[in-house]
Amino acid sequence: NITTDTLTIAGAGLISTAMSGDTLTISTTATADQNLWATFNADTGTTTANTTTDTLTVSGGTGISTSITGDILTITTPALLNVVEDGTPVLGGNLDVGASSLVKSTNVILSFSSGGEAAVNWTDISTALTGSGPIIRSVGADTNVDLVLDTKGTGDIDVSTNKIVNVVNPTANQDAATKNYVDTTTATTAQGTLADTALQNIVEDGSPQLGAQLDVAGNGLGDGTNLLLDFVEDASAVNHIEIENEATGSGPIIRAVGADTNIDLKLTPKGTGAISVADATNYETNVTADDDIPNKKFCDDTYAPLHDTINAQTGTTYTLVLTDDGKLVTMNNASANTLTIPTDASVAFPIGTRIDVMMIGVGVTTVTGDTGVTGCARLAEQGILIGRR
Repeated sequence: NITTDTLTIAGAGLISTAMSGDTLTISTTATADQNLWATFNADTGTTTANTTTDTLTVSGGTGISTSITGDILTITTPALLNVVEDGTPVLGGNLDVGASSLVKSTNVILSFSSGGEAAVNWTDISTALTGSGPIIRSVGADTNVDLVLDTKGTGDIDVSTNKIVNVVNPTANQDAATKNYVDTTTATTAQGTLADTALQNIVEDGSPQLGAQLDVAGNGLGDGTNLLLDFVEDASAVNHIEIENEATGSGPIIRAVGADTNIDLKLTPKGTGAISVADATNYETNVTADDDIPNKKFCDDTYAPLHDTINAQTGTTYTLVLTDDGKLVTMNNASANTLTIPTDASVAFPIGTRIDVMMIGVGVTTVTGDTGVTGCARLAEQGILIGRR
């Protein structure tokens, strides 16, 4: 009804309209010749909408539908499926959460429960509040469930220089030992079970003490060289003893060492105890060098017969007789004198005969042999001659 009905056409934004007679002009300040519908507000310039050739199409993509009723455009899409309703969801590829995280309303963010096999125990991974660490926990139907950390091949479990805490004392041979167990339990019955009596680290203990005999079980004490023991006791002492072993052909050594240039080596027995030299019966072969020390048996066998009886001669001549065996014959005369050793034909001295001759006068004593006896000697200035057959 042209009398009562009114058609109003108005533009918005960059669009203006004008009516002249039966002509409707729609103008825009956007760029000319743009898609009228797609970039309506971006167009500039003025163009006339051709209702015959211009079409506004609204369509949906996959799973989306559209409908127009009057001036209302409705876009419809089906709702996303609730994953809770899918009891056995299966990933078709890797699950990439990007910069996001897997979360849950509780602290347990992952729970690997059994599925597809007869297992009844599994693992939970839980988050924690400030001040506590996240938890990897074994759970399941069993009352006691181990948590096994199993590496591949010869790989190790690396805690990145951190500690493992809240560990109980070990009971089996392959259980890890705690500090408390090492400090207080690794002691013998004689040493006790408390930390102050248990074995301590001898590197840190400057005065370690053995609680019982040290059994080297067939091995030896040493520092990697020939040195076996080095006794340094008094802090003010500068001299001490070393015990050293030797290679084949040489005997072990007990040596005095220290800061002094010349150090005695003292062997001190206790009470009336004696210092014994082994192989006392083999003195004939053991006491051979000038610096060898004879033992009591050597001295008894060698010097015991001496001075049992003294045969004092005051004349100028004397010939030994059989009874002089084991005696000391003294030659005491102001003038020169002679002692004669007879032949076996005259005096048959037995093997082992020992006769000592001493000149005690001012006259020189000459020891000579009878006809057939070789060897002689001269004694002067209180000289002594020891003869043995």
